[in-house]
Amino acid sequence: MPPRLDPSRPESDLIAVRLTADLLAALDAEVNRQRAANPDVFVGRSNVLRGLVRKALLATAPTAPAEAPSGRPDSAAASRPPRARTATLDLTTVRSHVEALRETMSTREVAAAAGVSADTIAKVLRGGSVSAESAAKLVLVQPVEGGK
Repeated sequence: MPPRLDPSRPESDLIAVRLTADLLAALDAEVNRQRAANPDVFVGRSNVLRGLVRKALLATAPTAPAEAPSGRPDSAAASRPPRARTATLDLTTVRSHVEALRETMSTREVAAAAGVSADTIAKVLRGGSVSAESAAKLVLVQPVEGGK
């Protein structure tokens, strides 16, 4: 089970995942199994899902980052430089697109559709810079017909 992530850290992104009823039941069963095995540790769906994704993806990755026994990345991985905040997309284009989306969708709906946080939407609307990845996600969102 991976450690909890601080949402304010730049190396963590919020994503939304839709699961079918059978996948959700399997996830809840795994959460219950891990809670029983670790009664003194908080175990939630996101912790378990992150662990499953990490295990599946890093097991097939040719160079998986080394982890210390504590479950935290080693100092080389922890000291990596922050992600670039300059988007290849023009930030005024991204802002215009988000403003257009806000005419038919709430901030929360735009954030969920793009897979970014509501803080990212607020930052774009203020004219701040966001990662190229977040900017790309935002411009892919389509407005909702007859929204709000």
